[in-house]
Amino acid sequence: MISLCQRFFVSELTRAEQEKSILKLEINDLKEENQRINMNIAKTQGSITKCQLTGLYNEMFFKQYLKNKCESKGDMDCSNTALILISIDELQRIKTGIWTR
Repeated sequence: MISLCQRFFVSELTRAEQEKSILKLEINDLKEENQRINMNIAKTQGSITKCQLTGLYNEMFFKQYLKNKCESKGDMDCSNTALILISIDELQRIKTGIWTR
């Protein structure tokens, strides 16, 4: 005959196994959600750092890139580093004109 202690142990073991199964499902759900979030972050970063019209990197990207490069050099002098930006007036009209020909 099973003693009261043994029944308690079996019921606690069963409860722990059920909780373990639930936690595994929650972990899988969290991993999937984390993956979706990381994909959205990558997508957003791309849209923030690239021009929607041309697909080229924008000024903000290059400023951050140069800042990171200078910081990674440590004590080296970055005073000879420059960023030249060329702005074409009415770029959208030019691009639209090219695509309609």
